Amino acid sequence: MLTESRRYHPATFSFCFLLFLIVSLLYSVSAYAETIDLDGFEKSTLGKYLYYFHEQKNAYLSVEEASDRFTSGDAFKGTGNSISLGIGVNPVWLKATINNSHNTQTQYRLSIETPWLDHIDTWLVHEGRVIRHVTGGDAVPFDERPMSYRVFAFETDFPPGITDIYFRVDSLGPMAIPIRL
Repeated sequence: MLTESRRYHPATFSFCFLLFLIVSLLYSVSAYAETIDLDGFEKSTLGKYLYYFHEQKNAYLSVEEASDRFTSGDAFKGTGNSISLGIGVNPVWLKATINNSHNTQTQYRLSIETPWLDHIDTWLVHEGRVIRHVTGGDAVPFDERPMSYRVFAFETDFPPGITDIYFRVDSLGPMAIPIRL
């Protein structure tokens, strides 16, 4: 039985490899470039706009360290309306990016609609500096929460331009995190 040996020209291989790299690069850039544009945004859960990673056990990160970790691309992208991570997991960091294209501040209510999450910290970062830090969760007495509400919620103004929102959630119970804006 005769077999025919096919040889591909090195230029063909190089072209296919280059095409693969370009498509991969475009996909990764588009995945990490997704922002929530407030112009025309309707109230919704943010799960599909979120990126997240787990903190190492007993290694509390600062918001700056978490930001560096997100920048390095070491994070997962949310795919549904909520991030669900199970029971007994390490604390999780989440990030969403907001674009306010208006010339004035725009006020929104931000909430995490799971009442049993123990500790929630949220940082709003605009132009590289923290403009607001809000703490809450089930472990915080009701009268010390940012709003007298059954879940973690607060109202905030988004200044014109890009604002990154970082969340750190730590809980012994099920880590279901439906964030709504």
